[in-house]
Amino acid sequence: MKNAMLLLAASALAAALQAGPVQAADHPAKIAASAMPLAIFGSKQAVKVEKDGSVLDVPLRKSADGKFMSGVYSVKKKHVEDYRKDGYPDDEFMLFVKGGITLISSDGHVTQVRAGDAVALNKGWKGLWKSNGYTKYYVIYSQEGVE
Repeated sequence: MKNAMLLLAASALAAALQAGPVQAADHPAKIAASAMPLAIFGSKQAVKVEKDGSVLDVPLRKSADGKFMSGVYSVKKKHVEDYRKDGYPDDEFMLFVKGGITLISSDGHVTQVRAGDAVALNKGWKGLWKSNGYTKYYVIYSQEGVE
């Protein structure tokens, strides 16, 4: 079951390192096993979210209508994200390949997510997101469109 989930996640998140900028594509996208997950951060698609390089995002594929996006995201430092007021912005599936997160729902329920685990958050989920660092593959869906 775990291997099937990983295969499904890898298929859903895959994109070619040679593909260039994020775009809709007519062909299946693929990430070679040798590039997962860390080599991808050296690709030309890698975007430094923070100037010190502690947060990197590699958007890999975006649908033609702009409502679906996949990629790889890495945070190398301790951080907390607070979604208690406004809620999580998108529907997102995440497969963690390094590190992990602790999700504390507004009702107090705690979900621990570690390397090898996958989690899905619904748009509007309310709670705290805590981590000491992680690397994840992600798939985002937003009716309004993803950035």
